[in-house]
Amino acid sequence: MGLTENALHGQLYCASPTDPVFSSTSKDFSPLVEDIQSAIVLILDPRTRRIGIVRGDNIHISPESTNAFPIRGILPPIYPERLGDQGFVETHGLRFPYVGGEMALGISTPTMVIALGKVCWVF
Repeated sequence: MGLTENALHGQLYCASPTDPVFSSTSKDFSPLVEDIQSAIVLILDPRTRRIGIVRGDNIHISPESTNAFPIRGILPPIYPERLGDQGFVETHGLRFPYVGGEMALGISTPTMVIALGKVCWVF
C-alpha cells in the first residue's frame, strides 16, 4: 500500500480492489475484520453510497478517481506483540505484555507482569 506525495494532500482512492465486501450489516464484514494482522480499508461505492471494506494488501491507493472507490478510512494492522509500552516490553523481556492484565478489576501493575514473566507465564 504505497502513498504518493500528491495523495497525501487530497482525497485518496482505492483503485481496483480485490474482492471488496459491500454490506448494510456488520456481520458480513466479520471475516475481514477478525483478521487483526491485516490492514482494512473502508471504501465508498459512489453509485450506491454503501460502505465497503477490502483487505489492505489487495488494493492500490491512487490520487485519481477514475474507476476507483473513495477511501473513507484505514484501519492499520494490529500486532499483539506491539501492544503496550515497548520500553517496558524490552526491559522485562516480554513478548505479550497484556497476558496478565484484566479489565474487570483494573489493569495489572508492572509488579504483577514482572512476576508472571519470572514464572514463564508470559511467552
